[in-house]
Amino acid sequence: MAILIKCNASDLVLGDIQTFTLRKEKRVGLTRGQEAFIWISEQPREGRPNEPGGLRMRSEIIDWEPADPKTTVSVRVTERLPEGLGMNAFLGRDRGGAVPPDFRSKIGFRHRRIWGLSPAERQALHAVFAG
Repeated sequence: MAILIKCNASDLVLGDIQTFTLRKEKRVGLTRGQEAFIWISEQPREGRPNEPGGLRMRSEIIDWEPADPKTTVSVRVTERLPEGLGMNAFLGRDRGGAVPPDFRSKIGFRHRRIWGLSPAERQALHAVFAG
């Protein structure tokens, strides 16, 4: 299972290693090497106002530390999108209807969180990086 890390622009640091301390869905298990997509809130309350929101990076988990109620996860960025692909543009790409309707609530949900992705959601995000 791949995961989606929904964060604010202020959570990002320069470099290829990103570390987040966020709440995670209860059913989400984390493993080393697991694929993780990073989505920046499109309307951040804080941080860098010029940072484009939406889908920004594909990465893999290199470490994590479970805690309650938040988990710290470190990822190595494997690919970046030069411009964020926002929710409307992302959903507009999905002409075949492969993205489940509840995915809109995950990416539209304002709070920072680690979400599990269904196979269809993972495939839709993976397709953005494949071209």
